[in-house]
Amino acid sequence: MKWVWVLSMLVATPAWAKGYEQRREVDQVAMEKALLARCPKQAEKIRQTGTSQPPAERCEALVSLAACGRDVEAYHLKTSAACFGKDDFAQAEKSARAALAIRVTESAQVSLLMALARTKSRSEAQEKDLAEHLGYFAKRPCQRDDLCVGLAYVGWHLDLEGITVQSAQRAIDKGFEGWQPYFFGGSVLLGGDESDRAKGRAWLLEAKARGGPKAIDRMLGLEP
Repeated sequence: MKWVWVLSMLVATPAWAKGYEQRREVDQVAMEKALLARCPKQAEKIRQTGTSQPPAERCEALVSLAACGRDVEAYHLKTSAACFGKDDFAQAEKSARAALAIRVTESAQVSLLMALARTKSRSEAQEKDLAEHLGYFAKRPCQRDDLCVGLAYVGWHLDLEGITVQSAQRAIDKGFEGWQPYFFGGSVLLGGDESDRAKGRAWLLEAKARGGPKAIDRMLGLEP
């Protein structure tokens, strides 16, 4: 069984914004300012897009602001992330593509990859896009911790062991504080040779210590 984990995609942020959560808030503030500048009468609706809101409510609020955010890259990325969080992968894909139409960034590419990875029946065109953007990261390793986790998530869902482990390792090396890279990478390594299994077990134990899913106990044979 594969668990849904929401990774909020981020746009480029100032170098001083250290840490995933801080960067996330910086991006949110920038997006709200851009939307308010375009639609000042929608101030209340824009406030409803805050990161403290449940994904379903954020998705609905953001989608309703489409006219205001049409040319705002951050808006499309935030909408993709929020709608991904409510399992609306079609809207997440649509928003990621809108962000890519404004500017091609690694954030937008990972957003699209995540949406496509969770799409059950992909078209030929979607499969082509999936291969194209995965090919980009095969040549250019991820450079930001949260994007590396996103790629590990994509690889995990697509059963691409190499990109899962490599991206998880890079996320860990870059100091990502959550359980996700340890879980994605560890679950893959657990099925490898003796040295891989030892590393996989260590990673899964670390994921458990960081608040990972209860299924880790079953994976490690720790259940009574």
